Amino acid sequence: MSELIVTNIEELKKNATQIIQIEDFSGEGTINVRVKRLSILGLCRKGQIPNQLLGTIKGLFYGGSRNLPSMDLKEMGGLFDIISENVLVEPTMKQLEEADIQLTDTQKMQLWAYSQQGVEGLKSFRKIAEDSLSNINGKNVQTKAKPNFKHRK
Repeated sequence: MSELIVTNIEELKKNATQIIQIEDFSGEGTINVRVKRLSILGLCRKGQIPNQLLGTIKGLFYGGSRNLPSMDLKEMGGLFDIISENVLVEPTMKQLEEADIQLTDTQKMQLWAYSQQGVEGLKSFRKIAEDSLSNINGKNVQTKAKPNFKHRK
């Protein structure tokens, strides 16, 4: 039986981030971003999440990304901004703001899903995208209208 060896700090640093694809700004393609997983409880502990959002966090944390609790849209927007800021490594939210680029709601939801479930959390978004593109080639679209005489008077 081999002895377990502690993973060194350099290896941990390499594995701390990941490049993932999120929806692009048109909603038709993807962009690559470097992200890191985070601990929402850690953000709460560090005081990075304002007290007024702690109830919202509790609802999201225990409800999961699919069962968003009813909440004030302003609170939800603030919360997803905090999550996005802490998940994005490259580009950073600051870099995006300096370039006058705002993430879309879907992109923020994808970053939230990644923060909680890793790449698995993005699968539901991929399924939605595939379903919306399934008839993009138009092969299943009727080319000519067929007359319907049974309703003529």
